[in-house]
Amino acid sequence: MTAPTPCPAIAAFHQGAVSLAERATSDSRRRCILWIAGEWERAVSGAHLPPGACSSLRALISAESFAAYLTAARTGALRQRGSLRTPSGQRSERERISITRAIAEHAGILDHDLPEPGVVALVEPMTDDQWRAFWRTVNDPPAPSTHSSQREVKIRTAAVAGVVRETGLRISELAEQTVTDLEALDLSPHTRAAVRRWLALRAELVSRLRAGATTAAWVRVRTGTVNGKRLLAGLPCGPKALQTAHGDAVRETNARMTGAPGWTPAPTRPEQLRRSNANRRPAPKASGAASPDTATCAA
Repeated sequence: MTAPTPCPAIAAFHQGAVSLAERATSDSRRRCILWIAGEWERAVSGAHLPPGACSSLRALISAESFAAYLTAARTGALRQRGSLRTPSGQRSERERISITRAIAEHAGILDHDLPEPGVVALVEPMTDDQWRAFWRTVNDPPAPSTHSSQREVKIRTAAVAGVVRETGLRISELAEQTVTDLEALDLSPHTRAAVRRWLALRAELVSRLRAGATTAAWVRVRTGTVNGKRLLAGLPCGPKALQTAHGDAVRETNARMTGAPGWTPAPTRPEQLRRSNANRRPAPKASGAASPDTATCAA
């Protein structure tokens, strides 16, 4: 079996990515930079780049090589898991372009023929009226017949929504928070009250674990199975669960408000909530509470 041809250029690219990652302002950004570096390495090992791309770092990040990398990435050929041929989205492409350009600029070899990051079309931010209706949904007393886990999800969702809107933190950044990080945030009285309700519930959920406490601020509210793995209530919860719960609550709000004069359905993505408040309270960087379970948390 023939050994793969060494590529000093990709080693230099990886070194630049690591240097850039060390200066990243959040763990999620750091992971994204290293994810892009991994894609470039797979582009080289999979022979997706043109001949001569490995001759130097400048050749590796040339316009021709960059175009070949993006083509392979768009088709899903550089994925490590999931469907290798599922097309990649616009947001991922924008990250690939901006991070690769940053690495090239850091190395002093930015080719001005490289593509610019495109602007991904987003739904308009949640309006104040939509926010008030959504806030009522997640804070209204539940019906007596409502299952306890549904009530608990709403308590968590209310706290998440208040924090996202007031601090501008992304859901991925929230998932990395510890309780200490959450308690240190500068929040309005109504969001502070929502956070207190969540922390009281969280303490109860975590106390049921036999394996000991976690420092993660956001935890599962019910036990379930994800990818064949049993995950207990009280274990750290990842971005996917928080996003899903937020979307469900927005859809409930839209259903409640259907037919109301002047009502426009609220956008369901947390990003639109994050962008809805011009008077954000800056949040300190999370100390990090990531766990192997956070990426697969679904409740």
